[in-house]
Amino acid sequence: MSSGPGILRTTARWWARPCSPSHNATASPWRSSLGCATPSSLRAQRFAPESRRRAEKLVGTAWATGFATLALAVTGLSTVFEKPELQTVLWPAGSTIVVGLIYLAEGAVRGNELHYNLGTWLALVAAATLFVPGAGFFGVLAVLGGTAYLLAAFLESRRLNALAA
Repeated sequence: MSSGPGILRTTARWWARPCSPSHNATASPWRSSLGCATPSSLRAQRFAPESRRRAEKLVGTAWATGFATLALAVTGLSTVFEKPELQTVLWPAGSTIVVGLIYLAEGAVRGNELHYNLGTWLALVAAATLFVPGAGFFGVLAVLGGTAYLLAAFLESRRLNALAA
């Protein structure tokens, strides 16, 4: 198998294919997500002013910063208190808090109220679930967080349809 310029052209064509439901139905999950999000993001960046690109990059790096910070916090807390079982609760709750705060920031930067509200809800629910004892924690987090995502998906499709009209 050649790894010369031919493979680069093939890869470029593969990434540049349109992102339609028919293409995604048979595509791998990586192709579906990365293959659609990356070219769309690059196209949007081409026409965005420098201040907007900078803001988007900062929101993007928040993912790495947030989860690196979470890893240090969870590991530190479980080590200092000598309770490794804390990780069972802190990882899911902490991850949801981090995701919620990033959605909140993204909504603020992009002026997207749906993402802002979803982020607010996720962060508050995740923090509140820490008061739920035992395995009920996971049920509350799954039901309240999952329902928020379902509602957001429904509202996002309506928002995009309204923009297209």
